[in-house]
Amino acid sequence: MGAIRCAAPVGSCRGKASDGGDLGVRYTPEMLDMLKLAFELRQRGIIKF
Repeated sequence: MGAIRCAAPVGSCRGKASDGGDLGVRYTPEMLDMLKLAFELRQRGIIKF
């Protein structure tokens, strides 16, 4: 019998994040900027979460 091969792409995600890593694995610069903005808006009382 031959070896069983997996047809899944390499890595856990098909796409890549802007920093070249897998999506959902690490924080990208854009995600960190969005989090900073969200916390700033929260401190101003504009949004709640």
